[in-house]
Amino acid sequence: MYEKVEKNHGRIERRRVMTTDDLHEIRQRDAWENLQSIGMILDERQRGAKMQRRVRYLISSRPRDAQACASRVRSHWQIENKLHWQLDVLFQEDFAHIRTGNAPANMAMIRHMALNILQRDPSPGSIRAKRLRAAVNTSYLQTILENAVQHKKRDS
Repeated sequence: MYEKVEKNHGRIERRRVMTTDDLHEIRQRDAWENLQSIGMILDERQRGAKMQRRVRYLISSRPRDAQACASRVRSHWQIENKLHWQLDVLFQEDFAHIRTGNAPANMAMIRHMALNILQRDPSPGSIRAKRLRAAVNTSYLQTILENAVQHKKRDS
């Protein structure tokens, strides 16, 4: 078991990670290629008198190591949080007024694709600058879209 307690932003967060490589009770363990361990993460967040608890379960193709597991999960969320920050700040996703049917999911997918295309572009400049450049320069827009299509063909 690995446990970490952090005190910041006016709250106390406790994260407990437990892992095991005792998989004999898992009936369908052969369904997961290279399954080596399973785990449970218990998150507790306390702000004043209010306590929130969340339990997550995971499967892993890595050997049992609770501390390494906690580190991987934490780094995954840092990547996820960075993505959401970019979508919110650069694409103003929180201000989108598209709210009906499949439109919100479709627009989210288009924003993700646009962000990926801009990130792959090797030309200098920030994502914000590249986005503005693509908006005002159709030649640049065509170039990055063609590069994205070529990249996709190479991956297929």
